[in-house]
Amino acid sequence: MSQKVIKNNQSIVPFFSERMNFIRGLDPLGLQNTSDSTFSILLPGLNNVTGRIRYYSFYCWLLDEYSKRVGSTDPIEQIKFIRTAEYIIALSSQFYSSNNGSIPGSNYAKLEIQNKEINVHDLNAGIYKLDGTTANTYWNFRWGAFGQYYLGSMRNIGIIINRDSEGGIYTRTSSRDESFISGEMLAQSFASNIDPEKSETFFDCISKGKINEDQIENLLPDFNLAIVPDGTEEEAQLIQLLLQKDYPLRIEEDPTTLRKQTKRINKTDYDIVSIETTKKEII
Repeated sequence: MSQKVIKNNQSIVPFFSERMNFIRGLDPLGLQNTSDSTFSILLPGLNNVTGRIRYYSFYCWLLDEYSKRVGSTDPIEQIKFIRTAEYIIALSSQFYSSNNGSIPGSNYAKLEIQNKEINVHDLNAGIYKLDGTTANTYWNFRWGAFGQYYLGSMRNIGIIINRDSEGGIYTRTSSRDESFISGEMLAQSFASNIDPEKSETFFDCISKGKINEDQIENLLPDFNLAIVPDGTEEEAQLIQLLLQKDYPLRIEEDPTTLRKQTKRINKTDYDIVSIETTKKEII
């Protein structure tokens, strides 16, 4: 039992536990409002913070590379790997020629880049404090933006799975049916848009835990997650991903396509419009 001072009236009273940290965006009681529930029904596999759809293919590629380069089944190792990769992307977003909004960790990275006394950035210091906690780093949530915003949607849409139902690490799904987009397909198409030398620089920095600004700028434009390369297989697959059946991994007699139907409804007069005229909207 410890004693704490209540700030409002300075009374000293006994407390039997430490105060819980509050993280915005969580819904611990599952009390989602009606609009959120409706959104998840009409657009399964998406949510209101997945505006950067290229993160879907990026994470599939990242998980694929993790299995090849690291291979550890320890979740702590995978969490560190993902957090470091996200932080590098946040740092690189400060050099985008276009808008870098909605890039997780960009606010923290902005302050880091603006510090002209720093040229070599300590990636470990950006993802964890000395005691191993994540408060006041690029991202508070333990699993990074991947765990807080993308994991559930990517699992629902059938491009990642958990190897262990009781926890464990995540991996991209394999291509079992060419008519549906899998995590493996997205990983391959993302890789085809990344220069091999830049890819090696990216993973070398993750391994060493540091990156300089010349390396950061050299990663672009390949690692610009705000833009899907136009006319590429990655773009085509992301479009197909959104227009295929809602839950590709489920065996269903009558599969639903609510996501596709919702996207094809014109917002003004509710007429069905062609996929070709809306494909740029999707991305």
